[in-house]
Amino acid sequence: MEFISKGIELKLKHQFLLMETLEIINMNDSYKLWLYDKDILFNLDIRLAGTLDNFKELFDNTNVMKFLEDNNTTSELIMENVITYQNYTDNMALIYNKEISSYKIWKREVNRSHIDSDGLTLHQLIEAVKPEDEMDKKLKYKEFNKPRKFLTFKLQDILDKPNKVLDVSDITYHGDNVKSILISKTNKVPLKFGSPRLKIVSSNINDYTMAISLVKDGRKLYKDDIEYVKLLIDNKQPILYEYNPNFVINL
Repeated sequence: MEFISKGIELKLKHQFLLMETLEIINMNDSYKLWLYDKDILFNLDIRLAGTLDNFKELFDNTNVMKFLEDNNTTSELIMENVITYQNYTDNMALIYNKEISSYKIWKREVNRSHIDSDGLTLHQLIEAVKPEDEMDKKLKYKEFNKPRKFLTFKLQDILDKPNKVLDVSDITYHGDNVKSILISKTNKVPLKFGSPRLKIVSSNINDYTMAISLVKDGRKLYKDDIEYVKLLIDNKQPILYEYNPNFVINL
């Protein structure tokens, strides 16, 4: 099976295949992914990451089922060895931290091998000799720069339009799939929630938090707004929306 052989390769590199987008990721990406969807699991046996629905679809495949039978195992046994948002600080904390440190060690060794090989580029040399935390900062900036620019552009586009807000209910990990919607000062926006201080609304707290995270220093500047929207959603109170950047939040 192709995904099994791929899993062996990824295990050696301490990486995972994100089933939703087919991207190669590592455990350092877990926090960003859990901001987007706390139901994402990291399977340590077959090195796949995704939701239970993703894994169910995989195991429903006839060829996969036959492969499991031929190897005297079951999907239930394979799904016992997973890291989740619920257990990464609990019973799986040691393994979670080991995955992160092992990936860094593997990455460092790869960079060292580049130094010993012919044809080393200046970029590779800089990557190899940089401290690990500086490399992480550069990667983080590279990953978030484009989504942040896109979201900032969309917000600026509606800032002077009093009857429009940005709906981020279907925002993706890459920052796209957002849309501007018309609102009324007298009618509630159905199943949309937001803070009057920001022209952002969503039908769920995960996507709202993801959008705030893509705004520069958003998690720090708008921490209270996230809590405010969470309360609205918990109480099922769609907004009677009127944009007011001076709105005072009392939690």
